[in-house]
This record gives sequence, structure tokens and C-alpha cells, in this order.
Amino acid sequence: MHKKMPNTDPSQTAKFAASGPHFKFSRKPSVSESMSTFNGWKVLGWSLLALGLLESGGTLQATAAEPADRTAGNLFLFVNPSAQRIHWNTPGSLLASTLRSELASKAGAASGSRETALGHVVVHFNCQDSSGESRSGWIGMTGQNDSGVDIDDLLKKQIGMGVLFKLYSDGSATGNKLSRELVALNPGRWEFDGLIPRSMESKFLRTPVSAEQCSEIWDYVSTYRERSYQGQMPLEQWEAQGPEKILYYGFPIREPYANYLRFKAGDTTVPLGGGCTAYGVSFLKLLQAHTPELENFFTRRLPISEKLIGKTDPLTGSQNKASIFDILFGKLGRHWNRSNDAIRPLDMYDPQLMWDFIDGVQSCAKKLRIANSSSANTFKKTCTPQLESWVQQHVHELSFFETMQLTSKKEDDHGIIRKTEVIRNGIGLEIR
Repeated sequence: MHKKMPNTDPSQTAKFAASGPHFKFSRKPSVSESMSTFNGWKVLGWSLLALGLLESGGTLQATAAEPADRTAGNLFLFVNPSAQRIHWNTPGSLLASTLRSELASKAGAASGSRETALGHVVVHFNCQDSSGESRSGWIGMTGQNDSGVDIDDLLKKQIGMGVLFKLYSDGSATGNKLSRELVALNPGRWEFDGLIPRSMESKFLRTPVSAEQCSEIWDYVSTYRERSYQGQMPLEQWEAQGPEKILYYGFPIREPYANYLRFKAGDTTVPLGGGCTAYGVSFLKLLQAHTPELENFFTRRLPISEKLIGKTDPLTGSQNKASIFDILFGKLGRHWNRSNDAIRPLDMYDPQLMWDFIDGVQSCAKKLRIANSSSANTFKKTCTPQLESWVQQHVHELSFFETMQLTSKKEDDHGIIRKTEVIRNGIGLEIR
């Protein structure tokens, strides 16, 4: 859950001066930028869904100009790793690692940082729309804020892995301030790359925006924010308004942008919302920058046994309960499915896989000696053979080592404002 941080005010000025995706790669990074963002899943400890964040500024030097129709601005997709590595090997390892990560994120919050249990995705845009008006903002998706619902689902109804397939009616498109705060105060985590410890900090993917796309981004963002649940009324009263008035949160909404288009076309019964990762990726789809290759790199697919999903048969009333204790400590948590089990497929955009993609593109660039950035902090293991082949095919659509200097301000107990400067890095992408 997102909680307000006392006496924090992440400062930010957004000014990105990159010259486009056609880079000559023997260059020293240098571009001024400042921004913040907030990364998206939300989880209530044991319930397997989490939140996240970021803020920035930075510099980059490049050659060649962007195509004329994509000079209205840029969109940034920020990806934060989870506080601790999430293990998807078995249902039991997923639940146990999520609990550990939740505890780590809470410990970090106690010291003033903004870590997330499962990772998070946030969008920042800064562009000029078709009417010439400047549009800028930070947004992410969150929800599942009612702890009573979680306790009822997990302990009483015992829906187990059913939380991965549930839609929550308290979806919220987060505002600029919270998004900036979450971004600026996220420390990332450390992992070993072989014998070498490396930091896993927030990374971003940047893509250019046309004026027409900027206008659509603004309407898309406004449509979601108008339907965000901010505790305006009791949740039951909020739900009674009907799907055309509210925003949903959860993995089942795989195509937020497609649903938005249907809604705008007059189908007011289509559910708007999604998880933070699906909502983030939907902006790439809006910009026509998402491809089948990116879909495969970003997506985690699991065939989940119906035995792991607690539910009540609507015809017979019989119940199949999936206790979280059986998943954690019993046989139920040892396998995602067994032979002859009825299967429910899970397809979800995983923030860890998205982070691995960005880091892997940079790692492959170093391996292929495309960029003069041998000292960049990347993991060798993220440059898979499949990703290396993709980088070679798309080398002229990529910039590999864009950097941002992130500035945050925090007031201590004595009223003294202290500034923190951190560097974030990412890649630029223009699919043609």
C-alpha cells in the first residue's frame, strides 16, 4: 500500500534534450532532464500484488534529429525491481518470496525509502499536443487498498492464487506528486552477477511522441484519473455506480488501451483499469511502439492448476479452498500444475522481465561493442541469445545509455532540507 511520506518533497524539473533514436554510439552521455515516476503493482503482504516509484533529471549527447512527425516530446516508461527477488518456480516460492519482499519494502519505508514488494511501472510524459499546448505528467496504476477484502479472500474464502485473477474495484491512477515521490526515493536492490555484486536500480525506456499522440495520451490519462478511487465514498457505494464510472485494478485487464478505445467508441460497459505493468505497456501500444518481440520479452506465462484457485461452484455450491498455509508449507505449493489438472493460464507483464529487457539491451550493447560505455552497470546474464539477436536487428532504432540525474529533497527532524542526487539510466527506442 502507498502511504504518505512525512516531510518529503521530491523536487523536479522536466527537460529532456535528446536528439532521437539514430545515435552514433561512440558518445559520452549528457542530456539534462528531471522527472519522477511511480511504479505500479500493489500488494498487501501475503496477497501477492505490489507498488513502486521514481523521479529525475539528466543529460545525454547524441547525433541526428528525430523524424519530423515525432518531435512533439517524449514518453518514459520507468521500471522498478522488487525489494527482494520474486521466485516464480513454484506457488510456494512465489508466496514466500513475496512475503520476504513485502517485509523488506516495509523496512525500507521505515528508513524513508520507497521500495516495492513486487516491482512497479510508472509513466512520465512531456510533450506538446496538436493544439500547441504543453502536456506533462506522471502516472501509474494502483489499487487493492482494502485490507478487509484481502483478509476475507485469503483467510476466509481461501481463494489462494485466485488473487492473480481477481479484479478490484478501487483502482487508482496515481497523481504527479505521489509518482515523483515514489520514483525519487526508490533505492533498488543488490544482486550478484556471478561473483560481482551489482545494484538493480530503476531503469527507463524512452520513446518519442507526435503531437497527435500527445493529445491522445492526455485524454487517456484524464479518462483514468476521472474514475480513480480516492476514498471519495464507501467502497460499496462506489461500486454501485456501475463499471462506466469506476476504475478496476488487477491482472485480468490485459489490454487497458484497447478497452479505453472501446469505451470512447460508446461501449460503456467495458471495464477500464489494469495492473501497473499492463497500464504502462499500454502507452507503448498507444504510440505503436509495442511489437510481438517486446510482448514476448515482457510477458510471464504460467499454466496454473484450478486446485490452486479457491472458488465456489455457482451451480452446486461446493467449495474448492486453496489455503495460503497449504501453499506455503504443504504439497499444494510444490507445483503449478500436475498431469490431468484443469488449467487456467496466466499471462501477465512482469516488471522483473521488463527490467531485465532494458538492462539486457544495454548489456548486449556492451558485448557487441556498439556503445562506448564499458563501465556501465549492467548484468551479463540479462543479455540472452534471443535478446542479443534482437538488438542486432534493431540497432538503428535504439540508443543504449541515456542517463538521468535524479534530485530529491527531504526535510529532516530539525527542519533542514537535504538534497539527494542519484543517477538513473535507460534506453531510447523508436520502432519504425
